[in-house]
Amino acid sequence: MPDSPTPGPSRPASSGSSLLSYPAAEPVEEASTSRASTPPRELLKNRLYVGNLHPTIDEYTLIQVFSRYGKLARLDYLFHKTGALRGKPRGYAFVEYTNEATRVLETDATR
Repeated sequence: MPDSPTPGPSRPASSGSSLLSYPAAEPVEEASTSRASTPPRELLKNRLYVGNLHPTIDEYTLIQVFSRYGKLARLDYLFHKTGALRGKPRGYAFVEYTNEATRVLETDATR
């Protein structure tokens, strides 16, 4: 019975041509070492994620609704940048309050 060729990265075929060979795998660095050089991000306690927004909701409406609970420091309302939906809202936003407003919200939540 003839020898059946077994697949292998560097085993030559009997006809004289060689099979594909793959380079040896290089050792992979641990993910923790690459992240050790970057400082950890600060947890933003005064920033809220607002999701599942209808496409008709605009920035002005968000400002009206969320300014009832304190002074807004920032509103990030995201839009599609490319593609068929370019210029349309993505359906979520980030609302950031000032530190003073955060303290007021925390005291209201504990009552």
